[in-house]
Amino acid sequence: MKYYNYYRYTFRINGKTLMEIINGQEIDKTMFSEILSQAKVNKLKVNKNFNECVAKIGCNRS
Repeated sequence: MKYYNYYRYTFRINGKTLMEIINGQEIDKTMFSEILSQAKVNKLKVNKNFNECVAKIGCNRS
């Protein structure tokens, strides 16, 4: 239980532990925005490449 409350970081509370939230630390919701934006761009590139694949030749994984 101590691990869960003091050391385990969860995405739902934006990188804070449960005890940090209980003790009143503020949640910085913009902390992950840059990472999520870049992940979205990367995923769109992968999806676009998938749609351009030719079954007999294969896909270029970039």
